[in-house]
Amino acid sequence: MKKQMLVLSIAAALGGISVAKAEVTLFDYQEASSAYEEAYVTGSLNAGKSRDDAQTQYNLNVTANYDRVISTPDRDFNFGGYVIGTVKRDGSKDADPEDFYNISANAAVFNYFQPGSNGAFWYGSAEVQDTNEFDKLKSSATVGLGYGRVVNATPMAKAMRIVEELAQRNLLAAKPSKSVYQELAKLISREKEYLIRYRNNDYEARWLGDMEAVLLNAGVLKKSGAISTLSMRDVLFNENIITRKIGWRVRAGVGYQFSNGYDGNNGDPSLEVVGEYHMPVGRYAQFSDEATLSTTLGDNKVFLFDNDLSYSYEVGDSLDWVNGWKLSYNDDKEITQNTLTSEMVYELNSSLDLASGITVTNYDGSEKDGTDTSFHTSVRYRLR
Repeated sequence: MKKQMLVLSIAAALGGISVAKAEVTLFDYQEASSAYEEAYVTGSLNAGKSRDDAQTQYNLNVTANYDRVISTPDRDFNFGGYVIGTVKRDGSKDADPEDFYNISANAAVFNYFQPGSNGAFWYGSAEVQDTNEFDKLKSSATVGLGYGRVVNATPMAKAMRIVEELAQRNLLAAKPSKSVYQELAKLISREKEYLIRYRNNDYEARWLGDMEAVLLNAGVLKKSGAISTLSMRDVLFNENIITRKIGWRVRAGVGYQFSNGYDGNNGDPSLEVVGEYHMPVGRYAQFSDEATLSTTLGDNKVFLFDNDLSYSYEVGDSLDWVNGWKLSYNDDKEITQNTLTSEMVYELNSSLDLASGITVTNYDGSEKDGTDTSFHTSVRYRLR
């Protein structure tokens, strides 16, 4: 696919449309008010026979998760949650299958002291979590201060992909300027606004029509027509472009633990320090990292550290390479866990993905010290 795009870019250059030389990047995106939403249902299965296992162990998961981010110049609002159902069996002799669920909901708001800035903010967050494995409920709330901002640049990535598609079909009359890319990206970010205003029947035509008008008015598009509209629609509805984020944010806050059925320590104050960093790597890759250090401030202080690192690469229009490394440490039990995952995700259509990959987990400080490896296959359906 990348070779195909190179040939197309050269052909466009020979035709007088130097799209490949356009200087626009994801960093040129200037976010206004926007909204981002994802909702998936995923089914996955991994099985294997690890060290000293008497029988094959397996783990079947069905997960539903939701994530929504609303950004305005003066605040960012994030909320989401997940439900996980699991059926598993370990590798010990005569072990029976077990099943349990885990459910979580969370919300956070970041209010900037200077609207539109990337500077200081105050925030509040809340989380509720429960699992029937322990039949316990955990709930907490936190307030604090922070600095920095994370921008969702996915609309600019889609705008750049639309221009590539139009160039491939020889529909461009000139190279778009940065301002045209920016105007197109802002329209892309307003999809939910069009959906609410015009409803399901009319929003696609009006949304795509306004994008086409931007290109026509700028002298970029040769002419209006079904081919250009269908080309834009194909990119926006049939290609699943990975989320692109830019920026960093650090914050620290104090909170209150209303309930913690895991250890029975209810009513304890808590402390958290969180840092995150996001960087697109070229046109086709995304790097992200988020680290959290948390502890309760009661009699039984337990420090927990988690670090989630991910790297995703668009191999082609329908194929992504997704990698992750999660590090967890519990100072009370002195347990360190490292989990590495790598998988290829093939987009069967705009809503359905098929993934296959490998997971390597290393335990240090627990009864099962060592490294386990498993292979997994999953099917993911995108609801939104």
